[in-house]
Amino acid sequence: MKRTVIALLLIVSIFTQVNSAVGSSWSADSLPIVTDATKFRGLFGPLALAFTSPTLDYSAHIVGDPSPSRSFHSMLVPCSQSNVNDMNYKACISGIQYRKIGNINWSDGTLDDVQLGASPIKMDKAYTVGPIEYDPSILRPQGGASSIWNLPGAPHSNGTKFLVRAAIGSPGADEVSYVDGALQRLINVKILPISFNPTFKSITREQYVLEDFSQNYEYKLKLQLGIFLKSLSGWYFGRLQEPEFNSNQIAGTLEVSAKPAKIPVGITELIDLSDAQRIVKNCPADQYCGSTYLLWGKYSLFDSEEKMPPEILAEFEKIGSGVKTISTTTTWGFQSNRLGEVIEVGTPTGDCIQKLTGKGGRVFLGVVSSNATMFQTTGPTWNEEDKSFSFKVASPHLDVNSKPNLGMYSLSIPQEQAVCRWGSAALGGKAQIEILNDNGTSRITVSSNQIRNGLLMFHVSGFGYSSPTIKISMAMPQAQSPNTVKKLTITCIKGKATKKVTGVNPKCPAGFKRK
Repeated sequence: MKRTVIALLLIVSIFTQVNSAVGSSWSADSLPIVTDATKFRGLFGPLALAFTSPTLDYSAHIVGDPSPSRSFHSMLVPCSQSNVNDMNYKACISGIQYRKIGNINWSDGTLDDVQLGASPIKMDKAYTVGPIEYDPSILRPQGGASSIWNLPGAPHSNGTKFLVRAAIGSPGADEVSYVDGALQRLINVKILPISFNPTFKSITREQYVLEDFSQNYEYKLKLQLGIFLKSLSGWYFGRLQEPEFNSNQIAGTLEVSAKPAKIPVGITELIDLSDAQRIVKNCPADQYCGSTYLLWGKYSLFDSEEKMPPEILAEFEKIGSGVKTISTTTTWGFQSNRLGEVIEVGTPTGDCIQKLTGKGGRVFLGVVSSNATMFQTTGPTWNEEDKSFSFKVASPHLDVNSKPNLGMYSLSIPQEQAVCRWGSAALGGKAQIEILNDNGTSRITVSSNQIRNGLLMFHVSGFGYSSPTIKISMAMPQAQSPNTVKKLTITCIKGKATKKVTGVNPKCPAGFKRK
């Protein structure tokens, strides 16, 4: 199973275990080693719970690769530090903004005086970690290091410093999309609240600590991507709450605003290793369901960022006491998907794209975001029969206080594609939201929909876990037929005489009064 843009860095670096909590007072380090070789422990949550690497904050590429376009990872620099003059190939961070929830106006963050120093990793001749020059011939943007920003009016749990990681890279050997034969790129973006010793003039990954987001603020990241924006076509997946994306392919800009998402972190009790091996072994052939290898002898990690399906959590829920919430982590981030994974020739998606842009058109398909521990790693599934999008998510049923974990899900679709799917109902219709639970029951939940920035946006909240499927469709309100208008019957009296009158708006005859 091929991995995401981070994969290149996983190849060229050695993972180290996290020394501090990630948006939580709990740390995976605190788990005891599994001493019984017949036992197993599963951990479900974002990859950062288990791993960190100094190279994740730096650009990297493979030296001497015969196909250099497929072996790089460029960490975007602030636009003020970019040396690229050609706006078509200038990819950089325009800025970061913040505002208190409920406020209208945004405030600008500023680049901090303290930034990351040179990469501490000494690589061999095959790998280089450090600055990368832009190269239009292989569709590679300039790359530097993650940048540190100061947001003085948006304090987190330990200060006002935030790290921005915005990386564009190649998906690897399959960088040429079979959909249109052109190069494709992937983006992975995170905003991370951090703290560090204020006396430092520059820092390394080991010298900053990941902190908790405040739940009182939302953040907006503004990226200048030029021609690279079109190479990122397809679906975006986010760990964001109520996100708004503004993708302008003409200007080559992408702006994303959202609140941080609060993600439940799940864990199993010690269960029989044979049960875990059975679950992983029974994984569909076209999916990757992880392994039963225990990292540092403590746990196996299951995470959607590594392309693992949410059904894997549902299967572990059936073993022993299931998957329990041990903590939560707050995150702000998103990543794109391969175009070939979301557009199949001859499918409704492909037909819509061809109708709108012509054969082989490169387009932004939309955004899905959730606070689920795990979610499906392909775009929402379209059902042509009932004209609906469905999306699978999974989290432990109860939170750390034994109350139900409440789900949040957002779906945004370009307006013209929504019309291609639903016709006039996309613009004047009403959203129909259904939550299909794993026990076969369904219910409607709290939802809203609106059109912003050319996107039809749906926000769904308040549904329960463990592993529901969220189904969204649009329909025009049904006009009320005269034959189905509800009629009323009233009783009228005049002395001892009584009459019953039936009608849409019944009235008593002259001389009678309503009883």
